[in-house]
Amino acid sequence: MDHPGTLPPLTLAQISRASPPPPFSPATIITNHHAPSMSVKEIRPIIRSLTQGTPAEQQQTLETYFTPDATFAHPFCRVPSIPTYTLPFLPDTPVNSRLIILFIYRWYRILSPRIDVDISSAVHDQKQNLLYLQITQAFTFFFLPVYTPRIRLTTVLHLDHRPAPHDAHTTGGLLPIRAGAGSPGPENAAVGVPANGAAGKQRYFITAQEDLYQTTEWLKFLVPWVGAPLLAAWQLFATLLSVVGAVLLAPVSWLDVRSGEVKGSKDL
Repeated sequence: MDHPGTLPPLTLAQISRASPPPPFSPATIITNHHAPSMSVKEIRPIIRSLTQGTPAEQQQTLETYFTPDATFAHPFCRVPSIPTYTLPFLPDTPVNSRLIILFIYRWYRILSPRIDVDISSAVHDQKQNLLYLQITQAFTFFFLPVYTPRIRLTTVLHLDHRPAPHDAHTTGGLLPIRAGAGSPGPENAAVGVPANGAAGKQRYFITAQEDLYQTTEWLKFLVPWVGAPLLAAWQLFATLLSVVGAVLLAPVSWLDVRSGEVKGSKDL
């Protein structure tokens, strides 16, 4: 992968330049035949390349791990499943939902050139093919550099375990996904995807991504400094109302339970 400083500007045609991919063109997350459970170590470089990587790294990561018709859901945006189309005025640019997701991640990097992402846990539900990630990110808007909230979210990746074709994007060795901005260290270890691997091996593909935020968390984006504390105060007030209501109306609850017990005994 090229050094960030040597990357040429990307045009629209270059963003998704490639012949229209076969139905399942991305390479794999896991190469084991028996579909082992995924871990933080395996998924961290993928998330970091999407959120902290260069434009070329973001593109390579999406093309490698997401299906062309993958979906994306976030409190502020949504990408439905879009099959691959070729538009008459953009004959060299296959358009699909993966391309739209790429634009979203590009805009994400523009909004916050400095992002710190930490994945504290990853739980793989192999029965449902879901990967749950607990993520904390420090997000700094370029137009508000003095404000860097730490935002917690849960990301759900929908996986599909299916036969993988040959990887058309590489010519040899392993396809590296670097841990954002190419910084060295253990976190920068490549997620190995054998180039030109044998077709037919069962591999994981990401078919959907859902980002789930508590209301207090996404308010940190919209109302800097005061949004989350104000909501937290309202939640505490609502909790107090719940306690007061439960105490004052306890007789009503007791009578309801009592009447149910009496009715049940008569039915017997």
